Amino acid sequence: MNSVIEYSNIKDKNYELKPEEISITEVIDQLHNDFKEISGSKQVEFAYGKISSSLKFKSDKLKFQNLVSLLTRVAIQLNREKKIYFSAYQGDEGSFVISVKDNYSAVSKNMLQSLKAIFEQETGAISKDYGISRLTIRLIKTLISILKGKFQVFIQPNERIDFGFVFPIDITALIEKEKEEEPIPEGQEFSLPEEPNEKRDVEMFNEDFVPIEAKIIEEPNPIPAEEKEPENIVEEIPESVKIEPSSRTGEKIDISSLTCLYIEDQVDSQILFKVQMRELKDIKFAASFEEALPLLDNFHFDFIVMDINLQGEYNGLDALRIIHKMPNYQAIPIIAVTAYVLPGDKEKFIATGFTDFISKPIFREKMMDSLDKIFQLHI
Repeated sequence: MNSVIEYSNIKDKNYELKPEEISITEVIDQLHNDFKEISGSKQVEFAYGKISSSLKFKSDKLKFQNLVSLLTRVAIQLNREKKIYFSAYQGDEGSFVISVKDNYSAVSKNMLQSLKAIFEQETGAISKDYGISRLTIRLIKTLISILKGKFQVFIQPNERIDFGFVFPIDITALIEKEKEEEPIPEGQEFSLPEEPNEKRDVEMFNEDFVPIEAKIIEEPNPIPAEEKEPENIVEEIPESVKIEPSSRTGEKIDISSLTCLYIEDQVDSQILFKVQMRELKDIKFAASFEEALPLLDNFHFDFIVMDINLQGEYNGLDALRIIHKMPNYQAIPIIAVTAYVLPGDKEKFIATGFTDFISKPIFREKMMDSLDKIFQLHI
């Protein structure tokens, strides 16, 4: 799953809930199969907590599975033990409970405090305090909401405090209820649409967005506040960075005069790129947008390659918008890369403002094809 695309579609209501009967054993099997990828470099073992193996419910299977994966990532990040325990069991007559925690019987005090800070505060905890991206937290909260769930802390019979995410056994009734149109009060049939509110629109998309000026106040060329625009997932693509169909054949572009900034937090990806693109005049690397800022100020780059999921406070979409507002970078080609690709992702990333999109792993041929299309009019 690509978090940027998923969150963008949900925010723009470009999604459809498709309820189907799901067995909790299917969810567990998928989670178990994906656990190695989800846990990454963390040395954490997957274990079973309280499981009602006969539990079945109606929900959107893909979105629910994505949510479980994201919750597992969060639990792994907050975990101080060697195991995490996945639980799923019947709640009251019309609900069931899932949780991912660090103890079999009840969650530890430290993890519970972190979870409450993330899910109970109105804007959510500052993600950097827990090593979890803002986008992940926003996407989890959004998925919980559209799947009609809620975060709940409760006291067990042994008086130990625990938590769970509570969901309806059958989501279809709630969906149908939402579809029912409420009657329009008499005299309001022709009410005017709500006036646009730029501040509100920004907060809806990125509730805890910190303007870049606050992060680089010591830099010589801060972005003037009056030039800031509302956060909007889809922006017009500058004509100078749009990719036109290639009419060139034969040899690809000579890249020996080009310089590149690659914003990527995986060292192995950096090494692979450096080896495959060694003909470039110069390549500089940054693991986060924050690390990239001094490089952008002190060097000139002909193009930028950027991973979507980055370390630090800013993801690739945040960085894209800011870079295109910086002096001398309004029209720079920026190529998005990510390991998680769904059908139509390329078109969606280009629609957000990227010049091109390449799936990982980056192979030389794919990158050369992209550069050939981008620079063919300038050579």
